[in-house]
Amino acid sequence: MPTAAAVIVLGLVAAALLRNQREVLALDSGTSRALGMHLGRDRVPMLGIASLLAIAATVIAGPLAFVALASGHAARLVTRGTIPPVPHAALIGAIFVLLADLLAACAFPVILPAGVATAVIGAPYLIVLVIRQSKVRQRG
Repeated sequence: MPTAAAVIVLGLVAAALLRNQREVLALDSGTSRALGMHLGRDRVPMLGIASLLAIAATVIAGPLAFVALASGHAARLVTRGTIPPVPHAALIGAIFVLLADLLAACAFPVILPAGVATAVIGAPYLIVLVIRQSKVRQRG
């Protein structure tokens, strides 16, 4: 557990140092290339940092994977930015897990793990999000 916490701290520092590259990579490929990014080379460190942070968070918090996917997208929708702000995403994720745990404990005759409730609530949201993103990419 201390190792996972150290990985999270180091990953957040690395993500903060690479903020400008993250913002440019969040744009479409043509714009990113026009701004001087080498997409293949510059995406690898970002994906590595994101993967390490996701792995470390899962080690600490448990397998509530949907929250990690949904809270970033929800924060981006709330702030209307291209990149989700981390504090907003963390707050939305924490509120979602709290509500899911409350629902799992109170709404059913058997107490369910919070991960089950997040999956039941999150799967339809994720499907809608994927459909919406594919429609946006087809138009653009």
